[in-house]
Amino acid sequence: MFNRFVRRQPTEPTALANDGLRVGFQDRQAVTRRPTPVTFALLAIQVSVLLGLWIEGYSPFELQLGLDHDLLKPWGANHGPLTANGEGWRLLTAVFIPANVAQLLVNSWALWGLGRFLEPLAGGFALGFVFVLCGFAGNVSALVWDPGAITAGAAPAILGLVAAGAALLLRRRGAESRSIVSKSTVSESTAPQGAVKQHRLSLLAFLAFNVGGELLQNRFVFAAYLGGATTGFLAGLVLGWHWAGDEDQVRTARAGVLAFAAIVLALVTPLLMPQVDNIDTLYSELVEVENKAVEIYEKARRSREQGRLEDVEVANIIEDGILSYWREMSEKFEALRHVPPRDVDRFAAIEEYLRRREEAWHTLADGLRRGDQELIDTAAQKAAEADEAATTIDTAAGPENKK
Repeated sequence: MFNRFVRRQPTEPTALANDGLRVGFQDRQAVTRRPTPVTFALLAIQVSVLLGLWIEGYSPFELQLGLDHDLLKPWGANHGPLTANGEGWRLLTAVFIPANVAQLLVNSWALWGLGRFLEPLAGGFALGFVFVLCGFAGNVSALVWDPGAITAGAAPAILGLVAAGAALLLRRRGAESRSIVSKSTVSESTAPQGAVKQHRLSLLAFLAFNVGGELLQNRFVFAAYLGGATTGFLAGLVLGWHWAGDEDQVRTARAGVLAFAAIVLALVTPLLMPQVDNIDTLYSELVEVENKAVEIYEKARRSREQGRLEDVEVANIIEDGILSYWREMSEKFEALRHVPPRDVDRFAAIEEYLRRREEAWHTLADGLRRGDQELIDTAAQKAAEADEAATTIDTAAGPENKK
């Protein structure tokens, strides 16, 4: 009888361990099945925006990696020349603008997995707050690093949630190592780890799609990801901090710390904003001046052919009605001092075009005034050179500016 009792003793710890594992598995199942309304809300907002873009004429079902910048900018994408010049709200709106269905599906897959274990543990408010905070920080980082880049999408925010989850796990493991493991500890610590393992495929797909897509386009704005991840990790450390008191007091304290961090970020952001010249707006003005110049000259030319205007009068119209505005545009471009690095080649191409077109107009006016056909022919040749220079503006434009 004694021998049988001795033989059974070693099996008891194993039974207890198995019982603990069963408790951990049941707790993991319970955590991952809890309602996650904030996660659903974040997904719904992005789907709604994509549907809105579709209605506006965007083709979200094209699985292109590039962004339709002409459409995404008006919807609130982050772009330095706009964001840094009075449209700071783009730092927030850009977080909720997916580029296409492929990006939405991959990001939503990752967000769904993250929300399944973060929202029950940290609370819906904290999850939504960290998501927005990381997206905001990612866009600020991208703007500071590369003012000419355009960013849109939830990738920095989701990567921030990944970092927050990692920091939360580190905090909980540290708490485990300093305390006695009980069933409740198993419930708190293994549930998130199990959720991470369950959704690791979606996280890997998320990283491969976003980082790989950026590399394929040669426009890797790593600062956006770095800013989102760093902010998320710091937020995760706050969420995993163990304050004394009941759960409501702890969550209130954590929310207060996160809110304070958001206020600090909002106050510091204007100081970080780089000075960026808005070449797009000025270039649009140049196009309008060009169209108006052509309209004025064509009207004067027809009147000259009909005998209602003399050559000298046409020359005066060119001088007063065209060249004066053209020189004004040239001065505006010359006054630019904060051209984004991505726009340097484009800026040089615009300046070259301005110079050649002004020479063409000036030579034409001079030829008409003198009645010199050779100068008039030279003006036509210079106009052709200006047209050729105009084609280099689009080829020199970065992906954010091409039509």
